[in-house]
Formats: sequence, structure tokens, C-alpha cells
Amino acid sequence: MYDGDQISAEVAWKHFTKDLGYSSMGVVSVTAYECRDAGVQVIADGEPYPQHVSVAFDNLSRKAMKTAASKLAAAARKRGWQYRPDST
Repeated sequence: MYDGDQISAEVAWKHFTKDLGYSSMGVVSVTAYECRDAGVQVIADGEPYPQHVSVAFDNLSRKAMKTAASKLAAAARKRGWQYRPDST
């Protein structure tokens, strides 16, 4: 994940697809508050690139992980796409 305070959604998408070589339909987002509210920890680790953050689910049971992931996915869907490349 990327720290949205350090990098825009478009630049993050370009880094992920062009620099790292992965495919992606676009960028959605969750906030640090939403992560904490879901019971997961956000770690600004800056590795393997400066804007990188990790979201730690490892302190949760499998059931709690699924619940947290569902909450975060719902928040991202509600917010909608933060960046989608031009498909033309």
C-alpha cells in the first residue's frame, strides 16, 4: 500500500504498473482511521520504497481478519475509484 499523504493515486498507479511491472485497473483507498477502526495496524515502513505502508492483520484471528478485510473493502467501494487510467 501507498501513503496517500506522500504520493497521489495517479503517481502510485504509475509506480506500481510502470516501475514495478504489475497490472492494475486503478486505485482505491482506505484511510488510516478506517484501518484502525477495523482493528488493523498501519505501519509506515518506507520499504521497499519511501511511500510504502504495511497493514498488519497478523494480530487477528482468521475470522477477525475476514471481518476487517470486509470492512476495509466496503469503505474503499463507498469512496470509489481514486484513479483509473484512461481506457482509450
